[in-house]
Amino acid sequence: PKIKDGKLRMRIFLDVSSAEVFFNDGECVMTGNIYAGAEDNGIALFGEGGTARITFINKYDLIV
Repeated sequence: PKIKDGKLRMRIFLDVSSAEVFFNDGECVMTGNIYAGAEDNGIALFGEGGTARITFINKYDLIV
C-alpha cells in the first residue's frame, strides 16, 4: 500500500478464524487465516523500515 500525505489508513476485520485488512479504502487488501487461543485478547501492529504513529483506533463489536 502507498502512504498518502504521511498516512496509511487500515480497516481490520477479525473473526474467530480469519483476518481481513483494507488499506486506503480498498487500494490494497490482505486476507489470512488466524489461529488464536482462548486466552488471546489483544492485537499488536508492527512494521519494518520506518517509524509510525497510530492516531486513533475504533473498535466495533458485531452482535449476532
